Amino acid sequence: MEPLLGDDVFEEFRHCILPSSEKIDSHKNKSKLTFPEDVICPENVDRIRNFFQSADSLEKGKLIDIFDEVDQINRIDPKDPKTAEVAEVVEAFVRRILQRVGEMDSRFSSTLLRGGSFYDGVKIGRPDEFDFTAKIEKLCSVDGLEGRFSTRKKGFVYLVVKNSESMQDFKEFVIQAEEDDALEKGDQILSVRKIENYFSELVDKALRSIDIPRALTPADEKNGLSWHSVHCGPCATIHATYHSKSLEEMNISIDIAPTFDLRMPKSTSPVPALELKGLSCFPGAKNEFLSKLRDALNQSEITIMVVPFAFDKIHESKGSERPSWFYEYSETWRVSFNSLEKFIFSQFAFDSVEKQLYRVLKILKAVFIQKSSELESKAGTRDMKFEEPPSTKMSSVTIEPVGFVSGFKVASNFADEQNDESGDETDDEASTDSLSEPEQKYEVLYDRSSLSSNSDTDEQPATGNGSMLSSPPLDNVRMEADEEQNYTSQIPPKNDSKMDSTQECMDSKPLIKTYFFKMIFFYMKFLLPDERVWTRENLPELVLFVLKTLFFVYSSKQRRFINFWLQEMIELPARPSVALEVLQSLENIVEELEATQQNWIASRHFDVKV
Repeated sequence: MEPLLGDDVFEEFRHCILPSSEKIDSHKNKSKLTFPEDVICPENVDRIRNFFQSADSLEKGKLIDIFDEVDQINRIDPKDPKTAEVAEVVEAFVRRILQRVGEMDSRFSSTLLRGGSFYDGVKIGRPDEFDFTAKIEKLCSVDGLEGRFSTRKKGFVYLVVKNSESMQDFKEFVIQAEEDDALEKGDQILSVRKIENYFSELVDKALRSIDIPRALTPADEKNGLSWHSVHCGPCATIHATYHSKSLEEMNISIDIAPTFDLRMPKSTSPVPALELKGLSCFPGAKNEFLSKLRDALNQSEITIMVVPFAFDKIHESKGSERPSWFYEYSETWRVSFNSLEKFIFSQFAFDSVEKQLYRVLKILKAVFIQKSSELESKAGTRDMKFEEPPSTKMSSVTIEPVGFVSGFKVASNFADEQNDESGDETDDEASTDSLSEPEQKYEVLYDRSSLSSNSDTDEQPATGNGSMLSSPPLDNVRMEADEEQNYTSQIPPKNDSKMDSTQECMDSKPLIKTYFFKMIFFYMKFLLPDERVWTRENLPELVLFVLKTLFFVYSSKQRRFINFWLQEMIELPARPSVALEVLQSLENIVEELEATQQNWIASRHFDVKV
């Protein structure tokens, strides 16, 4: 029986997310992979073929059992009484904060919107991270703002003041526009930094003047610190400790981001993805899913919003004797499709194959697609990194390498913030555990600490002892620690197989964003509408289809793919070293799946602690 997601489907799907200028003879090349020269370097062709063949050789029947148990162990059901109890306390806490914010400054009275993986039913690990947005009603109702997409980075807009009189209440947050082809001389814009800084200050003050639920205490109370929030990207982030009789004491993080509706000129469509059509491989398949989304948008049941996320980008200085880089900062707002994404996930039941697929992908990412010195060595990327610019996740805006220091490790200026939902590349500076090899040293030229990145936190596999496996057994994986901290896989070795070996711990540093999985998942739902594709029996093929897609993308010259919502290349290309490490990670996943399915009968009844 031919697989539903064969090479012919992949070929057409790939062309939608990573198009080629070469015309392919569909009759001549039907059911065969193609490797256009403007997309794939010839030296990568054999590696792609080998990966696809290895993935296709896996026994799909055994993979279903593996994925089912891994999902059962790691998933967090928001309707479970114990987890619902945590969410109820946290939500009541946040409502009190926002009510007090509105009392202190009526301009920032807001409606609480729930977001994030917990409420979408795709959370893994523990119920310890909650995302909320505060919809600022007054900014939603003013007619004086117009969004204009930045020409420097897609997916980000300037909010231009078109009617200064209607913006009188917010005049202190209005500034002169910077240079951008989207803006005209003399334009005034709503400042990202002024809004996010002021909102964070209000949240911090509110924290000190409300009744706190008894189940919550400050996360750092033992160190003598009281309630406070941390300004993290667009969010005011609160770290707390949750106390409960039904659950063990647990550190949690709560993100609150200000948001409001995006107003665009009538000639501009903010959601080009709605024009996508299903693949020709499935003729006649009705896409009811897409129809529901269009209807909801047309009836204004859901809206496109903006959040205060300033993008930045590193540029290399030209003409200098040694490499140096500088940041480019912009007063832009990030277009947020969170309401559309929530609508999409709301269409699927908690036990649906769609949500199970997404959770399994997140687990594979959390376990395998992580930076480590071992992966760096296996991928052969260490020396490459000295020629690459530093990550944008830093505490200083402009830096310069000042040479190499041998014999000891130089403390870096890099922040480990994750940036899953943002338009910027994920933090991709590799860590190293060696103290004897030379390290590149950077000179900080000036501070940018107020421009920290957004964090759509990734769940990571964790243990109670704080150790992480570089290749833990899939059948024994369990998520169990604060997602903002280090994560490790917790089950002790059962035998001498590679899947069950315990290795030295390492800090959790994801190589790619979970958001990339989300984009590919949305593409699949829009382009593969045939109901036969979305069945539990087909879960292994769906998982492997995503892994193949990522492998092809990171093998490409582009090292990125078209953003689903905006239908343009808006992400920065992955660094060459990161691409090689992702490819190695994906190969490791397939190897471990093969090893796991061979030992599955013997290990499937292993007593996994939940």
